[in-house]
Amino acid sequence: MARATVEAVAKERNVRNGNLAGMIQSLLDNDHITELLKEAADVVRLSGNLAVHEVMNERFTSQETSDVLDLVGKILKHVYQDAAAVARMRQWIDERRHRPASSI
Repeated sequence: MARATVEAVAKERNVRNGNLAGMIQSLLDNDHITELLKEAADVVRLSGNLAVHEVMNERFTSQETSDVLDLVGKILKHVYQDAAAVARMRQWIDERRHRPASSI
């Protein structure tokens, strides 16, 4: 599910070409994520590969699962919440800069 979430973010940002590794690189190249979040997305992708292809003979621990979900949360926060917060603050500043000075 974590891997599919990263893929869904890429598709929502109109990155649809290639495999997930290429999509993650495109997210970075188009400034949707930072270099650190690209690494986080790669970790999510690789952990998903392990789970899907049953490379491991053991299950993920609860801590490993929590860590992967935490990384997904950081990606989602950056792409959606942080960008929206910056846009709200930019609008707030722009509105005040262009408002006539009030006379007191």
